[in-house]
Amino acid sequence: MHVLNFRLTFVVLLMLASVPALPQDEARKQNTKLVNELIVSMPDTVAEISGRKIPKAYLIEEIMPLIRRLKQSDKALTSQDMAKVGEAAKKSLGLLIERELLFALAGRNSCTASQEEIDAQFAKIAGAVQGGPKAIVAEMGVNENSIKRKIGQGIAIEKWMQRKFIPGFTPTAKEVEDFYRNSQNVFLIPEKAAISHIFISSGSMDDKKAAAKLESLRTAAKTADLFRKMAKESSQDDKTRGNGGALGEFTPSELPKPFADAIAKLSPGQISAPFKSLRGWHIVRLDARTEAKYVPTAEAYPVIKKYLAEKKATSKLSELIESEKKRCGCKIFWD
Repeated sequence: MHVLNFRLTFVVLLMLASVPALPQDEARKQNTKLVNELIVSMPDTVAEISGRKIPKAYLIEEIMPLIRRLKQSDKALTSQDMAKVGEAAKKSLGLLIERELLFALAGRNSCTASQEEIDAQFAKIAGAVQGGPKAIVAEMGVNENSIKRKIGQGIAIEKWMQRKFIPGFTPTAKEVEDFYRNSQNVFLIPEKAAISHIFISSGSMDDKKAAAKLESLRTAAKTADLFRKMAKESSQDDKTRGNGGALGEFTPSELPKPFADAIAKLSPGQISAPFKSLRGWHIVRLDARTEAKYVPTAEAYPVIKKYLAEKKATSKLSELIESEKKRCGCKIFWD
């Protein structure tokens, strides 16, 4: 579904929450009537680009998922609600025109989509949805060919963007380096700690006995193998007991505070003193620690270069679209 349509659906749902409920059938009849009136108000040709007519059917396809939801809603829409829907539909028309302009531009630059590429992309999208192709068609409310037409346009436009448009905005080496230096937090790989624990539930014994038992285990667990053996024999954590108490690898911010505090000053191989959490008592072994480091420049620079180029290109894309509208003599017949 188009982002605009998703946002519009959300707005409409908020409006519906405050509308007095009608009997289900009556509400749906009223909504269908209002939506049909909106569709009828659209001219048969909604726009024209370089003398090529854009039919109303194309616009209806753009907003069909929303149309279906409005018609099936159990909350009655008001005329004021539909006025907002109409404005959103006109914005969808603007986006449709932009896509048609960019698709034509891609074609003039020999950027097209093969049927194999279109079919593969459709299969990928359908494979991510329960119900497959039939579910996609039902959700969009249009036939498979219409969906594939949009997919083909999207592929062609993306090829043009990546091959012809964005490369014209390649940043300088200094711009890339400055971005890296000024955005160090983005490229910081945080410290990580691999930890294991032995756990005693609060309900199994009193605090004094739990702490004393864990201290005894801590003293006896001279090696990693001994710690794993004791965890399997003594830990009351059903999720980790079987694998020797291993909890996994975490950054400090991902750990509950008692765990983060317990391992803060440990070296790999050391075991913390017994400590209490909300669930009970623990001792934690620091199995390994990976120090924080920055992403190497050799890895970061290509990513930065691509990001900055796309950022520059995006800022110029609106200007290009407006220029194309004038060049093509774009006309809109629904305003």
